[in-house]
Amino acid sequence: MDCDGDGQTNATECTNNTDPLDPCSNTYTTAATLCAYVTANPTSPLALADCDNGGIINIIECQNGGDPLDPADDCACDQQWCSRYLCDLGSKSNKPIGKC
Repeated sequence: MDCDGDGQTNATECTNNTDPLDPCSNTYTTAATLCAYVTANPTSPLALADCDNGGIINIIECQNGGDPLDPADDCACDQQWCSRYLCDLGSKSNKPIGKC
């Protein structure tokens, strides 16, 4: 059984001290291994999660050559999202941020 949909069984996660209820808690330690799984399973909970908390879901990062374990490259993976996000931040703070 794989309760969190990350491609690793609950037993494997318990053995590896990862959380079987959190798709981002797993043993994928490189972008290559994580992207291999999410590319093969694009609608899985792991593919739709944002494991680096950078604002872009894992499958989008993988499809655009990014690293779903590194939040620093999220804007490089989705410039349109970043433009909207930065514009929203600017309008909420009344300060221009980026090009809107």
